[in-house]
Parts: sequence; C-alpha cells; structure tokens
Amino acid sequence: MQVKSLALRNIRSYASHDISFPSGSVLLSGDIGAGKSSILYAIEFALFGIRRTDLTGSMLLRHGKNEGSVELCLSVDNREVLIKRTLKRARDEVRQDYCYIVINGRKKECSPVELKAEVLSILGYPKELLNRPKDLLYRFTVYTPQEEMKAILSEDRDARLDTLRKVFNIDRYKTIAQNSSIILRDIRERRKLIEAQISDIPEKARQKEKLVAELSSLAERIKTLAPQKERASAEIASMKNSILRWEGDIKKLTQARQEIAKCEVELNSLLRYGKKFSLEIAQLEREISSLQVDEFVAENLPEMRKKREIDIEQLQAKIRAADSKIGQFRADKSASEAAKKGILDMDSCPLCMQPVSPGHKKDIAGKEDSRIKSAEAHIALHDAELKNLEVSLAKAKSELDELRQQETRAAVARIRVQSLKILSEKREKAVAEHSSISSKIDEISSRKILLGTELKGFECAEEEYARAKKDIDALLQKERALELEIVSSQKVRESTLKIIGSIEKELQEKSALKETLQRHSQIHNWIENFFVNLAITIEKNVMAKIHAEFNGLFQRWFSMLVDDDMISVRLDDEFTPVIEQNGYESFVDTLSGGEKTSVALSYRLALNRVINDVVSTINTKDIIILDEPTDGFSTEQLDKVRDVLSQLGMKQVIIVSHESKIESFVDHVIKISKGDNGSEVVA
Repeated sequence: MQVKSLALRNIRSYASHDISFPSGSVLLSGDIGAGKSSILYAIEFALFGIRRTDLTGSMLLRHGKNEGSVELCLSVDNREVLIKRTLKRARDEVRQDYCYIVINGRKKECSPVELKAEVLSILGYPKELLNRPKDLLYRFTVYTPQEEMKAILSEDRDARLDTLRKVFNIDRYKTIAQNSSIILRDIRERRKLIEAQISDIPEKARQKEKLVAELSSLAERIKTLAPQKERASAEIASMKNSILRWEGDIKKLTQARQEIAKCEVELNSLLRYGKKFSLEIAQLEREISSLQVDEFVAENLPEMRKKREIDIEQLQAKIRAADSKIGQFRADKSASEAAKKGILDMDSCPLCMQPVSPGHKKDIAGKEDSRIKSAEAHIALHDAELKNLEVSLAKAKSELDELRQQETRAAVARIRVQSLKILSEKREKAVAEHSSISSKIDEISSRKILLGTELKGFECAEEEYARAKKDIDALLQKERALELEIVSSQKVRESTLKIIGSIEKELQEKSALKETLQRHSQIHNWIENFFVNLAITIEKNVMAKIHAEFNGLFQRWFSMLVDDDMISVRLDDEFTPVIEQNGYESFVDTLSGGEKTSVALSYRLALNRVINDVVSTINTKDIIILDEPTDGFSTEQLDKVRDVLSQLGMKQVIIVSHESKIESFVDHVIKISKGDNGSEVVA
C-alpha cells in the first residue's frame, strides 16, 4: 500500500486542503501543534472509521462545523483505491455519514461498517478485526503514535503478551484454552445431569414388570365378557325383524302427516300471494290512471343547440380579438405620451450631448400627438364593436338556455311514456299470476282431503310400535353396558400397553444416555489431558519462533541507533525489553529520554518487520508511518536515523517530526504551518 493523496474538509485544524504524497521517504515538518498528527488521524479515519475511545467524531470534526470529510487515494496491489468518509454533527454527538469506495474507477456506496470490511479485505487483514475496537495490525505495522509504543513497553507483562497475541493473530490459542475450560465445565455439568437422569433405571424395570402382570389380568376379563355381549346382540337381532313392519307403517303415517302439513303450508302461502297480487293489481291500475303523457315536439333540438354553441364560441373569439386590439392601441397611446413628455423635458441629446432646439422638440411632439389621436380613434371604433359583440353574445346565451330547457322537457316526456308502458306490462303479468294461484289453491285443497282419508288406516301402528320399542330398548341397554365394560377394559389395556412402551422407550433412552455419559467422560479426559496441553505447546513454539526473530531485529535496530558498547538490549520471555549497562540488567524506566525513544523505535521497527513476516496476507508491507520517532534524540542519534531509513527498504516512509535536520536525509518534505485560519501546507 502507498498513500497517493489526502483531501481534508473541516477536519481538526484544516478547513479545506489537498495533500499529495510521493513515493520514497516523506517528512511532515512543522512546529508542535501545527497539525501534522491530524493528517495521520485523518488517514486512519478514512481507512477504518471512527472509534469510541481514541478516534472519535468530536475529535476529528473541526470546531464550529456541522459537516466534514476525508478523501484518501491509495495504491494497493496494482489497484487504484479512493476512499471517502464524511462526518455530521447531530445534537450532542458527531457520527459518520455518507461514505463510498472507488476501486479502479468502480464506485460502491456502503455503510461505515461495510466500508471497513472492504478496506480490511483490500489490505489483506483478517476478517476478525472487523468488530475489534482497535485496528491492531495497522497500529503496529503502519502507524503507531509514539506514546502508544512507549505504553506497550511499560504496561503489565500479561497485558503486553495479550496485545502481542492479538497482533500476531495467535490469541486463538489462549482462546482455545479458555474455551476448553468452558467446555470442560459444561461436560461436567452434563455428566451430573445424565447421572441424575439414569439413576432410576432399576425402579423403571420393576414398574414395567408390574404393568405386564396387570395386562394379563385384563386380557382374561375381556375374554369372559365377549360371549355375554354376543348373546345379547343375537336377541336384539331377532327382535328387530319383528318391529320392521311396524316401522314401515309408522313411516307411511309420518309421510302422510308431513304431506298434509306441507299442503297446509302451501295453501296458506298461496292465499297470502293471492291477496298480495290483488293489492298489487289495484295499485298498478291507480298508477296507470294517474299517469298522463303530454305530447311534446322536440325535433332537431340537439342540432339547434350545437349550432347556437358554435355561434357563442365565435362571438367570444371576436370579443377577445377586439379586446386585444383595444389593449394594443392603448399601449401605443401610452408610449406616444411618454415619448412626447420625454422630448419636451429633454435639454440635450443623450447620445451626442448636443442641445435640443425648441423647434425640434415641437416637430417631434406634433408627430406624437398625431399618433395619440390615431390611437384614440381606433380605440373608440373597436370599443363600439366590442359592445355590439357583447350584446349579441348575451342574446345567443339566452337562446342557448331556452334550447337546453326544451331538451330537458322532451326527455321528461319520453321517460313518462316509457314508465306507462312498464306499468301496463306489470299489471298484465300480475293478473296472470293471480289467475294461476287460484288454480293451485283448488288443486292443493283436493289433495289434502285424499291424504286425510289415507291417514285413518295407520292410527293403531304407533301403539304397537311403542310396545316393541320398549322391549328392544331394554336389550340394547344391556348390550351397551356389556360393550362399555369391554371397551373400558380394552382402553385400560391399551393405556397399559402405552405406559409399558413409554417405559421401554425411556429405558432405551436412558441406556443411550449411559453410553453418552461414557463418551462425555472420554471427551473430558481427552480435552483435559491432551488437547489443552497441545494448544499451549503450539502457542509456545509459535511465540518462541516470533521471539527469536523479534529479539534479533530489536537488538539490530537498537545497536544502529545507540552507538555505545556499554549498553545493549534484549527481550525476556514476556517480550519485555531488558537493558544491560556495564554488565548489570536494568529496565526502560532507568534510561534517558533519547535512549527510551531509541528502545521504543527499535521495538516498533522490529515489531513491524516480524508482523509483516508472520502475517503473509497483508498488503501494507511497503509503507510505514513514524510519528515523532526522534523525541529526545541527540544530533548524533539523528544522523543514525538516516541509516535506519536506508535499511527499511520500503516504498514509502512517512515521518512526522519537528526536527529540521531530518529534512537533509529524506526524499521529500511537506511543511505544515498554522495560521489564523488553521493548518495549511506551505509551498
């Protein structure tokens, strides 16, 4: 990755500024507080967005501004990448707003989180970093604020190791150990639960034996009741044959009664309908007699109305034309009056500045008077024409209203004629219906008399049928009682079978749980005695390899920066720098300011190289940003920085410093100054 350009709009001390970054070593030079670090924060914000702790929106957005943006142009793996993020103030907070990314000319709009995921993919960083609060790989390979690097040297050993595990992406081994403890605890809890679940296996077996004995007793009872029910069913079958003929007579009796009831219903209904149609016929005759139809001649009314409407449209067009001409002549008159007044009030020509003679004024005024009189004559002529047209229009509109009223009366007359025809047809239909109903009433009355005669032949069938029904009901009750007892016994048997099946299923499940308990015990022993130890061993081997490379690079960079045979450095097992002076061990806190900076810078460069070697997928190996790397350096140590830069072998090195001497051994210098309007790049 290489930074090509950066555009800032209302970011910290920058109002609006574009900065280009060439390849090679680049120095951001300027006094303390000029705005150098703001550029580095803006680059990090463009890549990964805001963070709640050390890179908030309020920290980035310029005071007094409601909106701001950063646009970063990069070259990554032969691809041109443009990233833009915006900030917006909303009440008491500043949050990210619109953002997008352009890769080789193809633009993609996305949310802040989606943009961060895109950037991580382009830079080759692990996806796991998406939800982490800090971008550790970037902070320890590309840009590390100097105070953060000094902080990692002085923080707690365990905290330092956790940080390095995350940076080298090997914190998974510690996570494996922690998760293994959780799994072991879960397995132990499951074992306890399973042991409790299978503790009643003997009791379940005894319960099954008892239910099997009860099942045998129920089978014997059902075997005894079955013959008794069969005998009762045979008696019922023989009695049913004796009552079948009575049921036939009862059926005929019932049908006759139903037919008589039906006839009575139909008869009453027909009588009501006959009365209804009589009333309806009388009503229709009254309506027909009251309806009178006027003869109204309405020929050619639509054609006459359309012709009158065309005449009105033509008159309205003529009125508009006359009114337009009057307006035109009035405008001509006003223009001439204005011209006459202007020439009479004029003392000299506005073009040639020569005096205007009274004679010339009089000639022009005379011409304008002639135009005014001509306009007034035309106005009077067209005004008279307009009045005549308006009179004709009023007359035409009155005639049109009369024609429309005539059309309305003609339409009403046609409706009345049609209504009369409909009423006559309805009366004829009602008369026919009334005649048909009278015939049906006579027919149903005759049928009712015949059914009454037939009914008398079946009057004794009901008594005989009642006696037979009473006898068979007693037998049915006995049969039902036997059947209920058999069914009840069968249900108890089925319920017992289900309980036995449930117990057998439960015993099978508990046997399976017993096998599961054995598997859990095996897994618990494997994780506890083998897997956790394996993860710890792998982590130690990986950390040992990293430690060897890290320690060698750390010593190499420190020896280049501090040319003193009496002082040397190394890393202990927890990656803590150990200082050896005059044969005695000491720690960083005992060093001078320049020596502390040398230790921090050496640690920083060694960490950068090791991460780039271990994490092979990252695309930020060609760039490093050093923020005030020479704090407290002597003149001789500043000269050593030249050798360090030459051996970094990176395509782009960005250094932030207020040391003017560094300008002599970098390829490019970007000078930053701060004035009344904020920070700016000095040409």
